[in-house]
Amino acid sequence: MRFALQETALSGGSVAEKFQQAKALGFDGVEVWSRGLSTRMDELVEAMIAAELPISAVYLKGEHAILAPDEAERERGLQEIREAICCAADVGASGVICIPGDGTTAIPDLSPYMTAYELATGLFYTHMRTLEDYSMAMGVKFYIQPVSRHATRLIRRLDQAADILHRLHDHPNVHVAADIAHMALEESSLVDALTAHAGMIGYVHTADSERRLPGQGSLDFTAVGAALQTMHYEGWVTLGGGEPYMSTTPAAYPPDDLAHSLAYLRQRGW
Repeated sequence: MRFALQETALSGGSVAEKFQQAKALGFDGVEVWSRGLSTRMDELVEAMIAAELPISAVYLKGEHAILAPDEAERERGLQEIREAICCAADVGASGVICIPGDGTTAIPDLSPYMTAYELATGLFYTHMRTLEDYSMAMGVKFYIQPVSRHATRLIRRLDQAADILHRLHDHPNVHVAADIAHMALEESSLVDALTAHAGMIGYVHTADSERRLPGQGSLDFTAVGAALQTMHYEGWVTLGGGEPYMSTTPAAYPPDDLAHSLAYLRQRGW
């Protein structure tokens, strides 16, 4: 496994300083947000080269617009995603991470024909029919990330994300991003959910209970680490620094806490 930090988890006044800090703390990469990414490409590339540290993935900021009732809004959201895919390709990131969004807010419930959930997931699936091949052509993976009920009324569990993948005939470029903290709120068993969907998981976000750093809460990271090892998971594991859909300026973590958390995960078999 390779460990990354979200850029907002890092202190420092510049992008270059953040990358250097991640390197000094022993991390293998940095995950960046999609917001304003196209305007930051030069400084990101310079920071990557100077620190000899790659960008693990681009985290889309919760693209609710792709599920909007208005066609122009949907197209704007799709264009933002396509731009993020292009940026990910330009910086050599493994892929883009997409939270499908709270699609049930504006989409009507048309029961018994279709519920709001069925309409929203159907619309997301339709978008994925083009995004899967677009991202593949650009050479980056597309990761679908379920999040908890506090952030969405749409895709919350790994099996719901897996359903989208199955409808896409398990497209080789589309994978699931598993967020351990969100899973702890929605899955009956972290280990069972991970192992049941082992072949689909291509990226992992990790945090402890109440979004603390691993080792500062109550989650069993030894059991989760053992599950990932059993799955032969060798991809990226990112420690978060806040959620794109919750805050535009999440606070950075103290560097010592980040180093201790990384050591904690490695001691538990990650």
